[in-house]
Amino acid sequence: MAFDVQFPDNPFEDFDTFFDWYRQTIERNMPVPMSVVDGSSEPSKYARMLPSLSEEQEKFLYDEIRGIVNLPDDVFLMYDRSCETIYSYWDTQKNVYRIAVNTPFFLTLAFPQTTKTGMTHELGHIFNGDCLNADPCHSYCGNICADVRINATLGDEACDMLMSVFNFRASKLPFVPSRWYPKYNLPVNEAGWPYEIAHNAYHMVQPDDDCTKKEQPPQEDEGEGEGQGEGQGEGQGEGQGEGQGEGQGEGEARDGETPPPSSGRGRGQGEGEGDGEDEGGGQGEGQGGTGTGGSVGEGVNDPRINKVKETPIGEAGGTRGEEVPEKEGEGEPPVLTPEEKAIQEKIGKKRIAKSAERSIEGIDSLLESENVTESEKTKLRRKRGQFEELIKQIEAS
Repeated sequence: MAFDVQFPDNPFEDFDTFFDWYRQTIERNMPVPMSVVDGSSEPSKYARMLPSLSEEQEKFLYDEIRGIVNLPDDVFLMYDRSCETIYSYWDTQKNVYRIAVNTPFFLTLAFPQTTKTGMTHELGHIFNGDCLNADPCHSYCGNICADVRINATLGDEACDMLMSVFNFRASKLPFVPSRWYPKYNLPVNEAGWPYEIAHNAYHMVQPDDDCTKKEQPPQEDEGEGEGQGEGQGEGQGEGQGEGQGEGQGEGEARDGETPPPSSGRGRGQGEGEGDGEDEGGGQGEGQGGTGTGGSVGEGVNDPRINKVKETPIGEAGGTRGEEVPEKEGEGEPPVLTPEEKAIQEKIGKKRIAKSAERSIEGIDSLLESENVTESEKTKLRRKRGQFEELIKQIEAS
């Protein structure tokens, strides 16, 4: 069955009008009543029940996105029907970045502002190096910190709109500076704290990482069916929401879905943190990064994701992507003049110095916190001195 979409002649000008049309379109295509979706603690999982895009719709999707966002030459799009949000990763077979989108995201073409929000978020993961650099045992928390930093530039309202699309209902994304930093005793920084600062603050409150062994609850012989049914309902909202965030992105599993066999590291949008309510329960971003899913979740690297991508394309799931042209015959990159090299080097040094200054600001805030031990403060002061020395070296060069 084809995905039945009747796009308006012109894009919608406000989100509320768009979202009414969006809900009607989803209801027309969803094989279960919307009351079931609305009553779920992980609504984004129902994205997999929607019909697949046709080849014509897929091509239209790619063309429209490229008309809305100017993608770099090494970034290619991909359609992944099996995911519940969007995500990005490094394709090790083609040596390009991929940004994957799901079926609900196709409908954002009727409201380009939200299309741009999703693409900008994933490009943020790519530009920040999140798709290539993994922090062992810190996929989940690392993706959260990366997401919040990126979402700081997008704004709460835009992020909430995108999350509402993936949740099929009005939702608020918890991974924005005003909502996330206070939970971890960081002052709200609307520019977003550097990764290291946010990550350290997170573990001062949540010491466990992805490699921490969790105690397994005792198994009961009786009533196991009932217990399991309920646990998977609410628990999966948080677990899979977060997982889906990174699963597909990283190749290990960035977004909750499993990245395709050819994928490298990646990030997805959203995280799915929460208790299954609108604020993040659900299959979160996972399927992106930094990135947004049944509660737009960030997601974590989850090896289970790889199982999903091994299914054939079509009703069983799977992915399709833009063709990557061969790079043979391309000329040598242009040679920069000494003056151009000097300018590029100067710009690069300024960026490094600015980042170091922001890191010092974050360290100063942590040093004033009562939640930081003296031992940790000693390490932070040492780190602060290193940043100061780096700035001096840059200024002297």
